[in-house]
Amino acid sequence: MKDGEGVARRVVVAEDKCCGCRVCELVCALYHTGVFEPTCSAVRRHSLTPDLHFRLVVCAQCPNMPCAAACPVDAIHRDAASGGLVVDSVLCVLCGACAEACPFGALRIVGERLVACDLCGGDPLCVQWCPRGALSVVECIGDGASR
Repeated sequence: MKDGEGVARRVVVAEDKCCGCRVCELVCALYHTGVFEPTCSAVRRHSLTPDLHFRLVVCAQCPNMPCAAACPVDAIHRDAASGGLVVDSVLCVLCGACAEACPFGALRIVGERLVACDLCGGDPLCVQWCPRGALSVVECIGDGASR
């Protein structure tokens, strides 16, 4: 799937429902790395807002993919089936250019791995396991707006 083709999907957060329990971080890390460690997760509990809700950071699955455009080795693409971001770990040189290009701070390097949301192949576990229903998957139209 090239930029703008097909149906894009992304995880959205209802901050008023997030209690900061970190279940989303834990299931993401366990599924992708086999460890129960929030720092290995593509979803991050970022900060407590003034109205006592938690702000989460998760890849917005940008239609123009600034992270992929910044990658000097073309290691980032969008999966045709799920619409999620895919990082080719064989090609990735861990230079961090994609993380710097991400307007949301959703990509980062942890150890020897680029951490980015791949939508778990189309059915994100963070959404399934969120005990408060703070996360959901939405389809996006060509410009990235949710519908």
